[in-house]
Amino acid sequence: MQNTYTQSIPGLAVLIDESFNACSLKAKVPLEYHKIRRNDIENERLKNLVDNNRPQIRNYIREIVNIYFKNDVIDEWIDAYLNRRYYEYKCVDDRNLPYSILVTHQAINIYGQKFQY
Repeated sequence: MQNTYTQSIPGLAVLIDESFNACSLKAKVPLEYHKIRRNDIENERLKNLVDNNRPQIRNYIREIVNIYFKNDVIDEWIDAYLNRRYYEYKCVDDRNLPYSILVTHQAINIYGQKFQY
């Protein structure tokens, strides 16, 4: 399994089967899903990855859900994600940023892949 979004955002990890299987959002019971990461440098790096790569993130979100949302809809999700500091949760890393945006806004259920928006 190779995700295309890792190819065009510098600093985003390449997702391979091993890292996908280790992803805490993939687990049936997410590991540390509600725990906050206390690493300001990593939190700032993830925040900047999202904020500085909005066009690519929007496209990856559309690819994930297979629906063309308007830019302003996805930008609302991204703004809320950044304002609520969801990138600080320990389960979020550079392998699952687009997925974490969708999961935190309940646009997808990562376990059943059901569209709910």
